[in-house]
Amino acid sequence: MDWSRTKTIFIITFFVLDLFLGYQLYQKETDNQFEYISESSVKIEDQLKDAGITYVQLPEVPKKLSHVIGETYTFSKDKLAEVNSDEVILAVSEDNKSFYASFDEPITIIGTESEAKNVLSSYTLFSDEYMFSKHLSEKGKELVFIQTYDGRPIYQKEDSPNGQMIVQLDKDGHIKSFSQTYLKTSEEGKEQEILTAIKAINQLYNKNKLDNEDKITQIELGYYSLIEGKVQVLAPTWFVEVNDKRHYYVNAINGLIDDPNIEATLETGDDEQ
Repeated sequence: MDWSRTKTIFIITFFVLDLFLGYQLYQKETDNQFEYISESSVKIEDQLKDAGITYVQLPEVPKKLSHVIGETYTFSKDKLAEVNSDEVILAVSEDNKSFYASFDEPITIIGTESEAKNVLSSYTLFSDEYMFSKHLSEKGKELVFIQTYDGRPIYQKEDSPNGQMIVQLDKDGHIKSFSQTYLKTSEEGKEQEILTAIKAINQLYNKNKLDNEDKITQIELGYYSLIEGKVQVLAPTWFVEVNDKRHYYVNAINGLIDDPNIEATLETGDDEQ
């Protein structure tokens, strides 16, 4: 008998067997992990259902995103020269971080926000980077457009005008003036896994921010300022609107919640919910 050849066959056989058993173990762990994640999601949905909490269709988003750096933009004279100033009076802040324009005659608009933005495109800069914000706007008085990054909204503290176009309307709903600020943005750091929409809602539920029978009327993934100032760190964040009234910001990386309703409650003396 050729013991050398037999020994080689045994070694190869045991090596293949080890690989097979290793793959079986890996497959089992993967399946268990998938079952755990699926059961976890189902459990969340069941908890919300039992509490009578409903929500709009949840958006599909990337699994990973990076932080974004936003630097306050300085409007130069050359850049402002691109603005159509035939019908407006322009004024710039002392630090050139914002500019204001008033129209000689109010501009008539039919009433849609998209039309207002189209009208303003000739008088503003970077207008294609802004989107309408319903929750910041005041019906009949002003329209607020907030800046975006890669198509996603950039949220600020709700009393901050950074990265916004704020349009003032007259009593007839016509545009009489506007102001603009802008952030120069860039991606920073490596991509990180983000919470799904359902887990962001669950985070609010676990932290007692949601009551029974509450309805999530809007949920959208954007960026939110972690640090105020000339240079800002913008984290991937879920904006969540409850009952068309309350607003929350849920950090999509660590789950921390910013609750502006608490500040509003302290100012008005009303109950939060």
